[in-house]
Amino acid sequence: MKKAVFFLVCFFGLFTTQAQDIIFKTSGDQLHAKVTQVNESDIFYTTSDSLQSLTLSLPKTEVFMIQYANGTTELIKIEVPLDTLGLPVKSAEELYAQGRRDARLTYKGKGVFWGSAAAGATSLFTGGTTLAIPVAMAVTPPSRVALRVPDQRLAQNRDYMNGYRKQAHWRKVGKAAAGTGTGILASAALVVAVVLIVFL
Repeated sequence: MKKAVFFLVCFFGLFTTQAQDIIFKTSGDQLHAKVTQVNESDIFYTTSDSLQSLTLSLPKTEVFMIQYANGTTELIKIEVPLDTLGLPVKSAEELYAQGRRDARLTYKGKGVFWGSAAAGATSLFTGGTTLAIPVAMAVTPPSRVALRVPDQRLAQNRDYMNGYRKQAHWRKVGKAAAGTGTGILASAALVVAVVLIVFL
């Protein structure tokens, strides 16, 4: 008789544990609970160990799926508002910062580097007059074609383009300076090598 009672207690305990819902978090954790409500922003639930079945909540942004006790699953989708171009709505500051980030990754300014390097290399033989070339390159903002904006929809946004242009211009200045320095060093190394060959 005692064995039968023990078996029934274990069976019902196992049944009640399995009858719980499972909340799968984006962090990879699982939460065994009873989901009571899902609204636009939060998921409300109770757990067996919560004090007097106190209702708790989780933001939907922390959950990617709920597996209900009856076997059905619900994928949690966060509705992101879109602007008229079909892009997620962002503030002017966020778009400006994104423009600067994208310019760091996309704008290369290779022609600026090599043009400045050539001008720097010849500057030792022209009395420094060719250094006007990298200076002109540095003060001139990149052309729209050279910008190579990765998303043409974003290219229509003023805040994004302000950030993108500013960062691209800074990168162009850096490329001009690096090219000029490289050219001058290469030219100086060549002069030293020729002098050593001639006089030694």
